[in-house]
Amino acid sequence: MGFVKRVGKVPKQAEKLSLDIVQFALDIVGIADPTPVSDGISGLISLARGDLLGAAISGLSMVPFLGDLAKTGKIPKYARSITEAISLARKNIDFARILRPAFVNLGKALDSLPVNQIPASVRPQTVAIREEVRAFLHSTRWIDELEVPFKRQYHHYSKHTGAHCSGRTGTKMDLTPSEATEVLRKAEFSEKAAANTVPSLWAFKDGKIYRFMRDATESWHGYPTVEAPPTEVLRKWRSSGVITKAAYMKLLQLPQRAK
Repeated sequence: MGFVKRVGKVPKQAEKLSLDIVQFALDIVGIADPTPVSDGISGLISLARGDLLGAAISGLSMVPFLGDLAKTGKIPKYARSITEAISLARKNIDFARILRPAFVNLGKALDSLPVNQIPASVRPQTVAIREEVRAFLHSTRWIDELEVPFKRQYHHYSKHTGAHCSGRTGTKMDLTPSEATEVLRKAEFSEKAAANTVPSLWAFKDGKIYRFMRDATESWHGYPTVEAPPTEVLRKWRSSGVITKAAYMKLLQLPQRAK
């Protein structure tokens, strides 16, 4: 997923789009499992937003089967919101990080939906929305991996084995794949860097600094480095006891400062 550099805070339309997605998920759940609960919540959201028509449709939808047909009339509107939200997320990583949990729930709701029971007029659009959501979640998996370290997968990249590879060689990784995986899952990142792109992950083991980077395999490859991690990472190491105060001061003096 190619993000552009973030400018300012999350835009104002992000709130509206997020509510659209939450409401869409609730409406889909209401079709797959036609009980009054999800439809009632969706109706309350519509009322809170001043959407009287949406609230009326959600109220009608509390009557199983009859309401499901009315509810599918919202799909074109939701489709526009999904496309707009993804477009915004590609320009603003902060919004992408907010959007992911809502899309995870929406994806689950769409996967549970009996598509063959949806009116033919909106069936292609519903399937297209599901694929669009899946693609977004797939391309932003790294966001979850920042916060949930056990999801990180190590890639023993041939470039860092010490052997010649496609005309290039890289610094040899001196850890075994299992050791590297353990170190990777303890690595820290800079929030500042994560606001603009996929950040590097940084670890410190046996007096060495290791840098891990996301690659085309959607895993992380790494290598030992003499680069100094971002100051934010050094502070995390210092506060957690990974490095001593003396080591912290020494690392601050390294001339090469990564972002």
